[in-house]
Amino acid sequence: LYIKQSLLPVQITMVSAESRSNSLSASVTGINGENSLIYHYLNTPQSKYRDRSEVHYGTAVLTIIDGTMLKGRYYTDRKTNGDIELIVKE
Repeated sequence: LYIKQSLLPVQITMVSAESRSNSLSASVTGINGENSLIYHYLNTPQSKYRDRSEVHYGTAVLTIIDGTMLKGRYYTDRKTNGDIELIVKE
């Protein structure tokens, strides 16, 4: 997961062995006293995986923990969801 922030926009790119996701919108927002990264994305799988993983939209809500970890959930328009836990690496 790559996070790029300039003065205003936040851009998120996630690359896996099978696909690439790019954020359509992203922001850091306070939720229940914690900072969270919320972003909407378009995921584009490589063509050889599209028989089981179609192009789709999703949303991720990740809590920023001590500036060292992002932890939360994602939801997609394919009616799938899951957990995400990432260690921050500079």
